[in-house]
Amino acid sequence: MKKLNQISRRDFLCSGVAAGGGLIVALTVPGISLADDSEKSGNGSAIRLSAYIEVGTDGKITFFVGKSEMGQGILTGMAQLLADELDCDWDQVQVVKADSDPAYGFPFNGFMITGGSTSIRTEWMRTRSMGAAARMMLVQAAANRWKVDPELVKVKASVLLGPDGKKLNFADVAAEAAKLDVPKKPELKPANARTLIGKSL
Repeated sequence: MKKLNQISRRDFLCSGVAAGGGLIVALTVPGISLADDSEKSGNGSAIRLSAYIEVGTDGKITFFVGKSEMGQGILTGMAQLLADELDCDWDQVQVVKADSDPAYGFPFNGFMITGGSTSIRTEWMRTRSMGAAARMMLVQAAANRWKVDPELVKVKASVLLGPDGKKLNFADVAAEAAKLDVPKKPELKPANARTLIGKSL
């Protein structure tokens, strides 16, 4: 692995790329993690900067997590953060354990450690931001297709709802969303708009 880069040139760095027609969003938030922005996945179709999500053409939402599940429910908890901001169908979310890689570790040493009740605290903003960024990209893709203002597009359970009864699934526009610029400052939900965070699933 090449020397890790310090990310400071913008609020966060993430990339959306087409991968089999799906949408992959990788995100690094300054102060939370470091990653080599030149590293590619094995097939060269995904940019891995840190924990990332993939919106597949089959509608599945895959979330790669660099934490260990030891009965504390962390895989469910972190998936809830992502799914809430993404406004996706909870039944479509699948969690995959990330490969061993410093990119998934703590920012100060790259160690992949689970313990000390640190998982949610360190991943709270990064994971929510990834979900929010992907949601905004999918909304923009639907708005572009319908030629309407993104403000007129709503999201509910992996479905994009537009004016005059228009409707698209995430999978329908995943490839188009992957070609868009990733929002520099994703709009996070206010606490009173959350539907999954804080609930027992």
